[in-house]
Amino acid sequence: MDWWEEGFCERLMAGSRFVIRYDHRDTGRSLSYEVGAAPYSLRELAEDALGLLDALGLESAYLVGMSMGGWIGQLVTLENPDRVASLTLISTSPTAGPSDPDLPEMSQELQAFFAQEDSEPECSDREAVIDYIVEGEHQFAGSGPFEEAAIRQIAARVFDRTTNLASSITNHATIDSGDRWRERLGELSVPTLVIHGTEDPIYPYANAVALAKGDCWRPAARPGAGGPRSAPSGSVGRCCARHIGAHGVCTLSRVRRTAPGCHQEFGCPFIHSTSQRNSLKSLASLKTNALKPINRAKGAHLAAI
Repeated sequence: MDWWEEGFCERLMAGSRFVIRYDHRDTGRSLSYEVGAAPYSLRELAEDALGLLDALGLESAYLVGMSMGGWIGQLVTLENPDRVASLTLISTSPTAGPSDPDLPEMSQELQAFFAQEDSEPECSDREAVIDYIVEGEHQFAGSGPFEEAAIRQIAARVFDRTTNLASSITNHATIDSGDRWRERLGELSVPTLVIHGTEDPIYPYANAVALAKGDCWRPAARPGAGGPRSAPSGSVGRCCARHIGAHGVCTLSRVRRTAPGCHQEFGCPFIHSTSQRNSLKSLASLKTNALKPINRAKGAHLAAI
């Protein structure tokens, strides 16, 4: 949850919405497991998101997912469309694991970066870990501006909040993603916005184009932007807020219960979470296009994964 900044969440709070941000398993203060021994699958992470809605007594939510969170958002929406008021996908893809033949792989430079031996720091060394995260973010930045001070601040928060850094860096890359879902994306009727950088090195822009082929989907792109995650406020926050606002504004009383890692002070539910394995990315300020409005959803709450 550390990569979703307060400024981004505050934009989404407009209109009496609550924002919920939470830690996936093996991130932040959530449950952690031994390195390379994660006993859960991608589908179970999707079930966790639904379980959080159930625990908070919420019938439905606006979902916003970034990177692996985008995979979770797609799975939740496909299997439980009645629980989703709208979907926003940021810097993600329609497949988990190896890319399909019609989609480009991550850049050669990024593959070389991941292949470096002994590149990970000693997890007890705070400054080394922060430097490692910041350096990794440079690999995802594209030709747009790189907000190093903001990234360094987030990296410090990640170190201070994460129970098991080694597991958070490693385990999400090893979990079972289960059956394919790309061929089912045409089933989605939920209004969906796709936000993607044209220079994203891990999920090249063709992934956004593939996602946006459905009738209810539309991509929003900014030339020069890289992957997700530097400071998701700015134009990305405005775009998400417009998309969510176009499909209903809900009001509800303040949530009284919260799951570990959630911040109760953020008001009406928007659930968001991110994969620590893919946190080495730069969101930059993505230019946005409005999705066509459809019928307003009522009684829904805001959730980001």
